[in-house]
Amino acid sequence: MKLHITPAIGLIDEKIAIQVAELPPGGKLKVTASMHFPWAPSEKYESFAWFIADSNGHVDLSKQKPDSGTYDYIDSMGLIASLRKTSSGGANIARHISIDRSVMIDMVCECEQDRKCVRLERLFLLPEVKRQQVADEFRGELFYTDNRIVIRLSYWADRTESGALFPFWPDRWRPEAFMY
Repeated sequence: MKLHITPAIGLIDEKIAIQVAELPPGGKLKVTASMHFPWAPSEKYESFAWFIADSNGHVDLSKQKPDSGTYDYIDSMGLIASLRKTSSGGANIARHISIDRSVMIDMVCECEQDRKCVRLERLFLLPEVKRQQVADEFRGELFYTDNRIVIRLSYWADRTESGALFPFWPDRWRPEAFMY
């Protein structure tokens, strides 16, 4: 079995291509994804799908619908979209969220006695993104690269953080705002 998953390291929302080759024609392949958030390691998420290899011994998740599993449509991101909590230590995943640590996703492919594993790293920020804390008239963070600037403004009211994201591109004058 030859497993090809790209990119191995990418942004959290970047599409993943999953292809498996050198399978027995008509062989049954099980693909499993498992992950946890680094800030809530006791909360585990998993998904799986079963596929039948084509006459050349290939399975391409972007072109093939699974025979069964946690999703039932053609999409190389189906395993990610269908991740479900399988165990819990009672942690609140909304607490202590951090964009500083990557999410690791373990992909396992099994066909008959053959088993291959790949660990994917999903980043919240690219390494070239720089951050600067702002605390003069308001509290916030400035995220920037050579091509783009995003300002995250926050304020506290009744002990609840609220804010907005303002992405700016040097070649455009109209900012887009995302409230949260």
